Amino acid sequence: MKTSHEVMEYIWDKMKKNKDGTITFKDADVAYLYIHGFVDTKKHSLENWQQAFESFKDKDGDFSLSKERFLSLAPFRYNGPVGKIFDASKIREGSWSDEELKLLFEKSISKVSRINEKIFWTYIKKHKKSGSKDKKGNFIMDRNAKSALREFVEQFPSAQRLLEKKILEVSYNKK
Repeated sequence: MKTSHEVMEYIWDKMKKNKDGTITFKDADVAYLYIHGFVDTKKHSLENWQQAFESFKDKDGDFSLSKERFLSLAPFRYNGPVGKIFDASKIREGSWSDEELKLLFEKSISKVSRINEKIFWTYIKKHKKSGSKDKKGNFIMDRNAKSALREFVEQFPSAQRLLEKKILEVSYNKK
């Protein structure tokens, strides 16, 4: 397995350079790297990541990085294991109380998506209104509901989920 420094060197070698040998990032690029799995989001907040770039700011408000500066970002890079990917098809079918749905959200959905709790409950209430509930008002999780939930989660993936997908793509393409 390559060291974090070797991986950063590899990434640097693949990046398009300016005429002076530096690379330039815009604010949106910095956010993109965070959202798309470059940064270990369990250890570093978006604000912390953005602050790391402040000393690289040039007169235009962009961020100019030499190779040395780019390599200094290595401690932020995600370098951990890839967890199991959320699989909505494995969710138990049947009635789900609000307490059970809250646990599903906290233990699974919130970990793999950027969906917040308010949006999740709006989604559940909408489906209950359209008939996805039992006589007690519990949410009915059937094959259609699981499929819709999978699509909903995939529309708003977390940075970790995006990273896992990238790693799977790379692994698949190597074979």
